[in-house]
Amino acid sequence: MNKPTPRQEHLFVIRIWEEAGPQDSASGWRGLAQHIASGQQVYFTSLRDMNDFMVLKTGQPPPREDVAGVVPSGPRSEA
Repeated sequence: MNKPTPRQEHLFVIRIWEEAGPQDSASGWRGLAQHIASGQQVYFTSLRDMNDFMVLKTGQPPPREDVAGVVPSGPRSEA
C-alpha cells in the first residue's frame, strides 16, 4: 500500500500598512513578510516582491495567472 505524500506547509505573517508620502505627495503601501520557521523577513513595496520572497522560502514557483491576472482556484468547467 502506498503512503500518501505529506504535504509541505509554510507559515508566513504578512503585515501591510499605508505610509504617507512627503507633503503634496501620494501615499504608498508598504509591507513586511516573515517566514515563521526561519525567522527571515523582508520589507516590500509591491506584491511581486512579497511573492518573490515566498517563492524563495517555499521553493515553489508562483501560481499561473490567467489573462485577467487572477490566479485560478481550481479546474474550470467548459460551458
